[in-house]
Amino acid sequence: MTQLPRIVIVGAGFAGINAVKTLARCQAQVCLIDCNPYHSFIPLLYQVATGQLHPEQIGYPLGQLAQQYKNLEYRRGRVQGIDLDQKIVELERDAIAYDYLILATGAQAQFLGVSGAENHTFPLKTLEDAIALQQQILGCFTEAALTRNTEHSQHQLSFIIVGGGTTGVEMAGAIADLTENINKKFNTRLSPRIFLIHSQGQLLGEFSSELGEYTCKKLRRLGVKVHLDTKVQRVEDQQVHLDDGTILEGATIIWTAGVEANIPDLNHDFDTSLKGKIQVEPTLQIPGYPHAYAVGDLAYFEQGNRPLPGVAPTALQQGQTAAANIKRHLQGQAPQAFHYEDKGRAAIISRKIGLVQAPNLTLKGWVGWLLWLGIHWCYLPGWRNRLSVLQAWLRHTVFYRPAVLPRLKTISTEVKE
Repeated sequence: MTQLPRIVIVGAGFAGINAVKTLARCQAQVCLIDCNPYHSFIPLLYQVATGQLHPEQIGYPLGQLAQQYKNLEYRRGRVQGIDLDQKIVELERDAIAYDYLILATGAQAQFLGVSGAENHTFPLKTLEDAIALQQQILGCFTEAALTRNTEHSQHQLSFIIVGGGTTGVEMAGAIADLTENINKKFNTRLSPRIFLIHSQGQLLGEFSSELGEYTCKKLRRLGVKVHLDTKVQRVEDQQVHLDDGTILEGATIIWTAGVEANIPDLNHDFDTSLKGKIQVEPTLQIPGYPHAYAVGDLAYFEQGNRPLPGVAPTALQQGQTAAANIKRHLQGQAPQAFHYEDKGRAAIISRKIGLVQAPNLTLKGWVGWLLWLGIHWCYLPGWRNRLSVLQAWLRHTVFYRPAVLPRLKTISTEVKE
């Protein structure tokens, strides 16, 4: 009996999952490797961090995926190294040989050489990050509500967010929403200080300048103190030192300023470019290794003399193209070049305030917010997750009740000294 070729996919993010779906029912064995037993829906991490959702609502079990696709095997493990010459993926206790490889290990936080940032800030790139941040944020609200020391309460309610991209903007607005929820639920008058530090002159650099200005105005109306054209010099314990000499103090410092490719240990030094990505061929193949592909946040790819944005649609499309090219290999055909279709981008500023920018379409306000919800609801894997998230969104929007709140039975209506 002829043994089927083996396709190994490393990473269960957007690119990896879409590659699995594209390879379903093909004449090959597909092995998906990830160190976590679930796929994390990254765009909703900030909602877990601010208590709008439970962690399990944005995690899709990979074992369930393996049951759905009969040619798929899921291996949980952390990749120790990859021998591209011998076509072997080395795990902690095992080694897996492959005929074709798709690297889709995503990105990790990049601290841009800022002293102290890695040790004194909360990143937001994984579900574990979101859970840790949720515990920190809710703990700060709890302590601030119960203390009689006004100065200590204000320190606990000082949140410093570094990075004015989509994640930073959504975190700032979500903390403002959380404050409103807590005040309504417990009849308190908590008033946090939310700082948003951005090194560029416009928030949401991937959007138009008009939408960047609109976002800044909306956040400032929510009480967020936005600092544009401002860089962080160093971070200390509960302190952020800015380049203009300002020192911001707060119990929670959230780092959303940058990401870099999370490249596993390979037996070759590749030409890396922006943010440590692998410079891939037009077909997404790794140079010199036609049976290996790099996709998503690992792949540096230019279209129209510009690098592609590190967003979910890029990863989804590249995962699908790499898998389709492997299917072409199996059929004795040449792989095809990747072409990115820009479907636009979206972001949420706060409850009922969102942005959508697509070719020939710009939306903002509640219409943009509704479309954002619809887009992310459709892409969220698993009907059980979708129904659960929809219920949580309705409860949060209509009744101002997030999934998680500080565990307080009674707190005073006003913080007293």
